[in-house]
Amino acid sequence: MILHQGNKSIEFTIVNYQYPEKRPSKEGFDYDANWLMCEVKYSDAETNETYKDAYLLTDELTDMVEELSEIIDGSEDGYISDFMEPYLKVAAARADEKIVIIFQFVYDTTDGIWRNRKITTLLSKEEATEIVQVLRELMRKYQVR
Repeated sequence: MILHQGNKSIEFTIVNYQYPEKRPSKEGFDYDANWLMCEVKYSDAETNETYKDAYLLTDELTDMVEELSEIIDGSEDGYISDFMEPYLKVAAARADEKIVIIFQFVYDTTDGIWRNRKITTLLSKEEATEIVQVLRELMRKYQVR
């Protein structure tokens, strides 16, 4: 998924499970088997950065896709993520026939300096639907295990 705000952009994808070799436990939700290794590419007029970390669970991805779909179809007005890891946040809301998406992530540089990157974008229903389709493909590829 790629989001733009002026000269800023964020590209978000999932590259693998954090522990691809891990098999799920037979007893309840197995967190180790379900962490997703995410990649975020951020760019603006001065910066081009790529950051990878496991800060999303498979079931959180599923919830986000379902909530965004409901905003697009009009059955919900808004969504604010409540992910276990606080380094990634996503919010969305209907604004008449448009969809507002806020995507924020925080990461620690190699210098120990925390960086906060955020994009707020206003999308048409069609553009938002394309983003949900990309996320839905990721959800199909990285299912709850």
